[in-house]
Amino acid sequence: MGHARALLSAGSEENQIRLLHMVIQKELSVRETEKLVNTVKKEPDQFAPRLSADEKQFLDQTSRLLSDRIQSLVRIHKTGEKGKIEINFKSKSEFQQLIDRLSGL
Repeated sequence: MGHARALLSAGSEENQIRLLHMVIQKELSVRETEKLVNTVKKEPDQFAPRLSADEKQFLDQTSRLLSDRIQSLVRIHKTGEKGKIEINFKSKSEFQQLIDRLSGL
């Protein structure tokens, strides 16, 4: 019962399942499970699932395609099912050009 309670506070269902597998594999106690969950909450990137080679290649290609399309550096960061798209600009005028280009899509 204590393991389940600790895992419920791990956030998303995906995190709970991933941590459950770790708990079973390492035969963790309830206290160790609580410590693991707290560590994951503090450092989520450390425990995020790694991207497959195909997924990384797809994100890199998409990033280059978007960069070419809007004429500015684009980075795509993905962790689990979530992610963010980062668009760089160097000046106020470049920012305005980005807004204009993106508004026209």
